[in-house]
Amino acid sequence: MKSLYELGNQYQDLISMEIDTEEDANAFTELMMSLDGEIRDKLENCALAVLSIKWSAKAAREEADRLEKRARSAENKAARLQEYMREQMEATETGPVKTPRVSVWIQNNPPSVVIDDPASVPDDCMVIPEPYPNKREIAERLKSGKVGYAHLEQTKGLRIR
Repeated sequence: MKSLYELGNQYQDLISMEIDTEEDANAFTELMMSLDGEIRDKLENCALAVLSIKWSAKAAREEADRLEKRARSAENKAARLQEYMREQMEATETGPVKTPRVSVWIQNNPPSVVIDDPASVPDDCMVIPEPYPNKREIAERLKSGKVGYAHLEQTKGLRIR
């Protein structure tokens, strides 16, 4: 079976074919109809493959979401258990516990900054995110008039249902 690329080349060759006689016209029509059917079949098969791949991607994304929720739940469970252990060690004044398989102890974390009054923080201690163009606003301006710093570009996309 020919590839879609080969069929496209044959179609281009057929379009550029010179038709001088009625016999040429009949041959052209016959070839065009058979080629058109092959191209349609190939496009249908390609479209079905695209849909199948998209369905697989959707299923994989849904499975990834499910596994992400499961992982988050397990991490939260571990954090709760760890906090429970810390509370109990502090309440019972238990020192470090060392066994052949695990060691458990409490230590100070590095100090963290807590902002009490955000309005009083000096400007040189503030981080401002990088600005980026608002493309929706620019598109509206382009539709209503000429803008020298941007242009609208129309592209084409293949749709499959």
